[in-house]
Amino acid sequence: MRARTVVAAGLGVLTAATLSACSPVPDGMVGLQREQDGSLSAVVHLCHDHVDRVHLRDLDTGDEEVWTFATEVAGTGAFPLVEVVERHLRDGHAYGLGASAHHVASAEGPTITADSVAALAPGQVLVDPFMVDPEVEDPPEAQVVASSDFADVGRDYCDSL
Repeated sequence: MRARTVVAAGLGVLTAATLSACSPVPDGMVGLQREQDGSLSAVVHLCHDHVDRVHLRDLDTGDEEVWTFATEVAGTGAFPLVEVVERHLRDGHAYGLGASAHHVASAEGPTITADSVAALAPGQVLVDPFMVDPEVEDPPEAQVVASSDFADVGRDYCDSL
């Protein structure tokens, strides 16, 4: 009986490890956009689903800020973040930006820093470089695209899935 318990427990651990190692392909992309008035928005392009929250995770500490919005975004849309993001960024820390709907659908974004956000000019969006070019070698943490090109970059990403 003890041998069966050990084998069953071992299989359970192996199954859990296998399932947790696989992540679904993101259903879209999220970027951080500097608006013309200097404020920030999370811009999202979804391939099939919708999102209603934006996540900002401190990659150094694991701390996460989540902003939930009353309106869901499907397709291309924006969540105004005003200045809340810059208030949460600490020098020397890297942050992962993402979006989700009840932690089911997801959109991936760039790794950002206080410096990369401070350097973002009006009309620019920070995006994950792999969303722009999945075969890029030695990419930067974030790539800048023009706000006017974001929807096209998102459509190209969705077409590549």
